[in-house]
Amino acid sequence: MQNSIAVGDTVYIKPGAVYGGSYPSRGAAVPAYMGGYRRYTVGRITHRQGADEAFLSEINSWVALQHLRVI
Repeated sequence: MQNSIAVGDTVYIKPGAVYGGSYPSRGAAVPAYMGGYRRYTVGRITHRQGADEAFLSEINSWVALQHLRVI
């Protein structure tokens, strides 16, 4: 459970993350170069298709909270 992530937080994307959202890219792997120590800002949080997801402003994409780590 990842209730510690909130709108406005800065996060890292964990290895093995996949895209969320309701677009055709849902379930596609987030490229490895987007993870590591790159920082992203949580713009919105929603619950979609059984998962809590965060909208990352810098990449304009949704990623499940389980794949994120707060800095």
